[in-house]
Amino acid sequence: MNRPIIFRCWGKLEKCFIEWFEMSMNGEVFFGTDDQTDKQPQYILQQFTGFLDKKGKMIYEGDIVKESFNMPDEEDSIWTVKWDIKLGGFMDEDEPLGDMVKNLEIIGNIFNDSKN
Repeated sequence: MNRPIIFRCWGKLEKCFIEWFEMSMNGEVFFGTDDQTDKQPQYILQQFTGFLDKKGKMIYEGDIVKESFNMPDEEDSIWTVKWDIKLGGFMDEDEPLGDMVKNLEIIGNIFNDSKN
């Protein structure tokens, strides 16, 4: 699958996603000049999976998604998108993301949990 490599950045102190940031090749986040590089672990990077949910929103690792089956005998499931280093891919609870994305809707993320 060809996909753009896109990250979003969560600021632990700011308690929100940072709109503009730069990232070094080793994952350090900085804003502007090199002397402003922040080597403290106060920023969390999350990568775009390459998939869009059923409403066209980009799905990132750390997103909480609802999978709807639209079948009377199947309950919707809610889970967090995660990177599996052993399989080298983005996963739901136990299988790689793929065709299931047509049934997914982003309902929150691990920082702003809106499962309720």
